[in-house]
Amino acid sequence: MLAEKLLAAWYENNSIPHALLFADANTIMAENYAKLLLANDALFASRNHPDYYSVAPELGKNIITVEQIRTLVRQIMVKPHSSKYNIVLIARAECLNLNAANALLKTLEEPISNTIIMLVTSKMQLLPSTIISRCQVLRGNNNFVVDSKIHKILKDDLNRFLTNNIDPLDLAVNWSQYKNINIMDFLQILLVLLLERQKAQYNKNIWKFINNIYDKLHDLQLAPQLNIQLLLEDLLIRSRVCT
Repeated sequence: MLAEKLLAAWYENNSIPHALLFADANTIMAENYAKLLLANDALFASRNHPDYYSVAPELGKNIITVEQIRTLVRQIMVKPHSSKYNIVLIARAECLNLNAANALLKTLEEPISNTIIMLVTSKMQLLPSTIISRCQVLRGNNNFVVDSKIHKILKDDLNRFLTNNIDPLDLAVNWSQYKNINIMDFLQILLVLLLERQKAQYNKNIWKFINNIYDKLHDLQLAPQLNIQLLLEDLLIRSRVCT
């Protein structure tokens, strides 16, 4: 699953985004990642870990209030007690009311050091675009087989591109040949390959390319009707100076 590969690559490269949005209501994936990042499994299992904070609608209600978010922000201003990060998990994030979303947005715009915020939702379309744009969106329902023939062809072509053996315009024009792989998957596979390269040997230009991909993923999350070929041409041509 690409989402899991991305999460693992970020962890191994010490490059975890400060805000993650799990768009398929994948609470299990989010909790497993929180467990990986936190010290002391027993405390996490008992929900008493001092560096783990969870927010959800109050019992019997369908709203996350501004008071809940303000309390959360005060709590995570404290440095982690025993882990590298304070971890926040906001379940049913679509239930943030307007004031709560605005309060959270301020924290996403000015990230608190050593803090990772995870939002989980099954209704991303109900979240404000300003919230979505400041998160790295992860989808857990990629339905193609990672070891499939098409996936291997795509990886081979992307590796050829990264070693300057394929023209970026050709790749942009022909990307749709990779059947059953949509543009979000295409970009995330490329992102995984770059993170693997960065793990093997640090290169500041690769990080520039990675940031460019993040930007395009955000563009697509907010405006999925964008012209995909033009988006890819812009990304891949600009990336040539980075790789």
